Formats: sequence, structure tokens, C-alpha cells
Amino acid sequence: MDRPNPTILPIELLPDRTVKALSDLAVKVSKVEPEGELETFKLSFTDLGTARASIFRDAVNARLGKACHAIYTIELASGDLAEKVQGSLAGAKATPEKRAFPRLNPLEECKNSACLYVGSSRSTAGRIAQHLGFGARGTYSLHLASWATQLPGDFLITVVRFDKKHATLLPSLEDTLSAERSPILGRRGSR
Repeated sequence: MDRPNPTILPIELLPDRTVKALSDLAVKVSKVEPEGELETFKLSFTDLGTARASIFRDAVNARLGKACHAIYTIELASGDLAEKVQGSLAGAKATPEKRAFPRLNPLEECKNSACLYVGSSRSTAGRIAQHLGFGARGTYSLHLASWATQLPGDFLITVVRFDKKHATLLPSLEDTLSAERSPILGRRGSR
């Protein structure tokens, strides 16, 4: 006769255990404070894939360093471009050149948003470089240089740093920011 595993709690108690886990998470998140000021970087879409993009990438890397634990947003500097952004990325996804692009979020949820993407990383400068188009094709990122060079205007990358001791809480903070900003691209909600 099989005996129940005493280390596995009854499944009917799962909702109660989840409430406790979320409560514990809320206490941890309430103690997190950003480090320093927001850092904002600005680049023109037309500069993607050019020497200016390389200079921009190097400047971001110099300012943030290799081990910057942060949450970041990539946003349109101006304009209502959600449909144009999604059309451009959908076209890139349809080409034979396979890249690991982010998902297109439902237009009705983001059509008034200027936010392209919300992310978090433990090596933010490197992650931003991937989004600009300097990463491997198989890495999920925006790969902006491969499809966004014809978009008008500029985009902004805003970074808020956190102490590395809070690295495991970044996804929760990212989820909240994503829900608030309704990004045009990328995964939204709980991981």
C-alpha cells in the first residue's frame, strides 16, 4: 500500500499557501528602494545599425557597467506609433531571417501606449545592447536594428537600478511596471 508523501501538503490548501507566499513577497517588495536617480538614454530609430548605435551602446555600457541590476523601459519619445510598431515587427517576423522577437501585445490593450517594452536584468547594459540589435538572433530581444530603422523619431531607454540583493524581486517589480505601462511588445504579467 502506497503511503502519501508527508512533505507534500494537501492540494486543497494550495490557495492558502499561495496567499501566504504572496503576502511574504509583498513584505519583501515593500522594503526595496531604487539606487540613485533614473538614468535615461535617447537614440534615433534611424541611428540603429549605424556607427552611432555602437557609440550609444558603448556609452550605455560605460555608464551602467556590466553588473547593473535594474528595471528598464524602452519608449517612444513622441507620437502614437503602436500600430506602425506592430506592423513593422510583424513584417520582420514574417521574413525568412529568423530572430527571437518578442510577442505583439493585443493592440486594444496598448494602442495609446508610448511604451515599447519593459524589462529587467542583472546585466542591463548587455541586455540593452541585445535590444538594439547587437545580440544573437536566438536571444529573445527587440532586435531593433533589424526592423525599426524606418520608424520616425527617437526612443528613450530609462533605467532604474536596484541593489543586487534584490535581484530575485526584479521580476515582480517588472510585472507591476508592465501592467501600468501597457507595453506594445513583449511578455506581460507573471512569469
